[in-house]
Amino acid sequence: MDTMKGFESTSTLFGGNAPFIEEQYENYLADPNSVGADWRSYFDSLRGGAADVAHAPVIDSFIKLAKSRRVAGAMVDATTMHKQVLVLQMIGKFRTLGMFHAELDPLGRQEKMYIPDLDLKTYGFTAADMDTEFDVGSFKAGAGRMRLRDLIDALKDTFIMLMPMFCVLALVILWPDLSLFFPRLISPEFLK
Repeated sequence: MDTMKGFESTSTLFGGNAPFIEEQYENYLADPNSVGADWRSYFDSLRGGAADVAHAPVIDSFIKLAKSRRVAGAMVDATTMHKQVLVLQMIGKFRTLGMFHAELDPLGRQEKMYIPDLDLKTYGFTAADMDTEFDVGSFKAGAGRMRLRDLIDALKDTFIMLMPMFCVLALVILWPDLSLFFPRLISPEFLK
């Protein structure tokens, strides 16, 4: 710390000289011949041959952007953020309640109970939202962002369609002799 403070107090690059040096560097970037040979050689050694752009236009563009408030349009609006939260809640509900919609009754003797938390209408999603991409959080069935349509398919495949397969596999692990009675259910075609 003391070394840095000592450098700041003795160096010509700090304090009141900074605006002058910045102006010299801007002039150098615009035209290297517009500054003295000493400055040109100093700035050449700083850059080491790397390309640089003038800083003033970049700073001005940020100032104009802040004044025009166009940056607010690029930010996520409250509705989109709310839908994102709903998507993450829906993923959590499929994790905990999806098993209740699993295809465990091949004869269709029991009617599936209605679970509002597994219904898209509960979350207020419309057909227009189906092609919207959302972050999927820790759900690892695809990319970090998925279209809602693809996410719903992946959730159903993971938490509803795979449940019967896990049940059959658990039965076979617990009672290996059962595999004799379920050759079709544990076949590679079924497990795909």
